[in-house]
Amino acid sequence: MKLASMLPEGQNYKIYTDNYFTCVQLVVKLLDRGIHYVGTARQVRLPNCNLEEKSLKKKGRGSFDIRLEANHNICAVKWYDSRAVTLVSSFAGPDTVQRIQRWDKANKTYVEVERPYIVGTYMGGVDLLDSFTAKYKFPMKSRRWYSTCTSSGTPSSLL
Repeated sequence: MKLASMLPEGQNYKIYTDNYFTCVQLVVKLLDRGIHYVGTARQVRLPNCNLEEKSLKKKGRGSFDIRLEANHNICAVKWYDSRAVTLVSSFAGPDTVQRIQRWDKANKTYVEVERPYIVGTYMGGVDLLDSFTAKYKFPMKSRRWYSTCTSSGTPSSLL
């Protein structure tokens, strides 16, 4: 909340984050301020949200499971591609399913996979951020400062 406190309320801002920040309470608080949210989530941070994983693995790439929280209109989607990914959003859902090309390592060919809208939205936001940061990289240099110690174990600058 501290990172988003500088954003003005109710101006349709969207925040894209990874699973380190995502929890339902954060999504609700941001939504109360009029700020939308999309992010990957850890299953343990989604209480009472039992998204399937074993059945998705059996169905194969492109399968997904959806849960909706009706009070605040928050959507949680678990999508299985090469592994399961859980996403939470306050504005994007799985409404339109897109067909995309994904690389299959085993067959060494491209295969068509279904992708829910929420996954495309998240990837679009993250890819946009990555492209912006790539344009404005600057060298970060650091220096190491060593302190020499005397035989007594105290730094020589304190003697």
